[in-house]
Amino acid sequence: MGAIEVRPEKVYSYTGYVRSYRRKSWCPEIMDVVCRDYKDDAAPPVMLEAKDEIKQYLEELMGCQFEESRMRMTFHFNEWCELHAIDVLDASGEVVKQIKHGVEWRPFIGEVGAVIGPWAGPAEEETET
Repeated sequence: MGAIEVRPEKVYSYTGYVRSYRRKSWCPEIMDVVCRDYKDDAAPPVMLEAKDEIKQYLEELMGCQFEESRMRMTFHFNEWCELHAIDVLDASGEVVKQIKHGVEWRPFIGEVGAVIGPWAGPAEEETET
C-alpha cells in the first residue's frame, strides 16, 4: 500500500459586507454570517460560520457605530465555509486591519477619540497646577 496523502485545505475569499448574522440555538459557540457585496450585483451572497475570536469580533462590530462597521471586508474561509480571517479594507481597497484567531483586534477603526451619542458628556480638560 502507498502512503496516505493529505490534501492541503483550500482557502476561498469573498469581498463585501456583513448583511446579517444569527446564533445557532443548538450550537451557541458558532454563528452564521451572511455576507453580501452591494457593489457587485452579480456576486451572490455567501453564508459562513464564525466562532471564537472572529465570532466575538463580528458580534461587537455589528453593535457599534464606529467607521469600521461600514467598511468593506474580505472574508477568508475554507471549503467547509468556516471563517478563518477577515481583512478590513479602506476606500481604495487596501488592507488596513486583519482579524484572525488568537490576535487582538481592538480598538475599532474610528473608536479612538470618538464621541458617540448624546450620553457622552463633554471631554475633560487638563488643568495646569
